[in-house]
Amino acid sequence: MRFPFLFLLTLMVGCGAGMQAYKPLKEKTKFNPDALLNASIQALEERDHETIVDREKYTVDTREKEIAVSSVPKLSYKYTWHIETKDGDLSIGSTCKENSAMKRTEFKDCGDQRPEKLVKDQGALRSDILARAKTQ
Repeated sequence: MRFPFLFLLTLMVGCGAGMQAYKPLKEKTKFNPDALLNASIQALEERDHETIVDREKYTVDTREKEIAVSSVPKLSYKYTWHIETKDGDLSIGSTCKENSAMKRTEFKDCGDQRPEKLVKDQGALRSDILARAKTQ
């Protein structure tokens, strides 16, 4: 009876989101805060994120989104973006919660790791924001 248990355990571990070490981005730019903020809003909304903007604090946050990792077992993660552009510094961070095969309805914090897709999305988001800020 050990084979089915080991197979199921391997399957559950192998269906994860491909977690990677995560580091929020903070970068000094030559752009003014308003141009960066507008570029951030455009980049997020183009990616179908609902944004919450605070122009006084130069921040934009997104509502939580859920991404499915696998359907059997149903594994997923939920995340948000937080971008700040005060003083021409571009800061991009994210929150992340994931479920497990044992507790599919219960989400726990991802800690210092993020799904590979989210890490790549942060890099693409940075590039897009800087390109858009150039044209503002």
